[in-house]
Amino acid sequence: RTWESRERLCSSHLHGMALPGLLPPYFNQDGFNAFKKMETRFDDVIFLSYPKCGTTWGNQILYALLRMNADGTLPPNLIPGTDDSDDCGGAADCGASTGKSAAAGGLPHPGSNTQVYPDAVTDTIARVDPEKRARRPPRQNSYSMEDLEKQPSPRLFTSHLRVSNLPSSLPSRGRVVVMVRNPKDAFVSSHFFIQKLASSIFPELTEIAERGIESQYQTYLSADSDESTGFRGNGDYFSYYRDCVGLARLLGDRCTFMFYERLQTDFDGEVRRLAAALDVPLTAAKVSSLLVVSPVERGSFHWSLPLARAYEHVISRLGMPATIFVPDLLA
Repeated sequence: RTWESRERLCSSHLHGMALPGLLPPYFNQDGFNAFKKMETRFDDVIFLSYPKCGTTWGNQILYALLRMNADGTLPPNLIPGTDDSDDCGGAADCGASTGKSAAAGGLPHPGSNTQVYPDAVTDTIARVDPEKRARRPPRQNSYSMEDLEKQPSPRLFTSHLRVSNLPSSLPSRGRVVVMVRNPKDAFVSSHFFIQKLASSIFPELTEIAERGIESQYQTYLSADSDESTGFRGNGDYFSYYRDCVGLARLLGDRCTFMFYERLQTDFDGEVRRLAAALDVPLTAAKVSSLLVVSPVERGSFHWSLPLARAYEHVISRLGMPATIFVPDLLA
């Protein structure tokens, strides 16, 4: 199928907050538009996952895999939590070719503390609120699409966006990694996460949280949306991954799937398979470092402890992996 026919297949869109819970509270129209118009590069990696399917864990793995040296260390200017102000002079145009952060004012490198969603940021550095820009540890809205586009190659973009909202140049250039998790575990995790967000940093989710788990389950299974703007919500789990399978068929070996359950039962094997798919050299030292950076026992990034403490009332996790969704379903 052509990209255009797939766009028609996925042409339902969400209008503002008309359907509470489908539009993420962090959504930024400017960043969303800039990402869709972005010219992808051949070595770009776009990491997709449905919410609560191991996004943070997968981002940590990919960030380390793409940035680490053969000895399992990161270049000094890319170590999570570090500032580049001394090397970059705070300049907004620190070049991607140098590997220095594009973030002015010594902002940690995008993706080093946590994933930064393209649809959660504004389009340019100049339009970022100075107070948000100066926040430490930074949050997603401390960055802009300009920061993300100035990442050193290979660039990493992490998102919950559906296939229809990805850059229009992706059929020609760029690679995709899709993280899949058992839908039952993803739903239970989502239910409890919404409760925590509603009582803390996103009170706008209170209405959804108060509906209870049964109502949230119906939303989880629903693909209904409103064709008014260029944005479609996450929609239901099953159509989200159906479209990802269609994308994989279109891109061929430029798209690969990563499985949450496999990472817990065979981390070494799954990471080696992912590295091979991305054509990333993987030494024994690098694998050992990855186990430290992204331990199997927990979903926390040890380099991100300042951020974890800032969000400790929000980020606790529940649930254990099960076997309802298995990799063979995507064969």
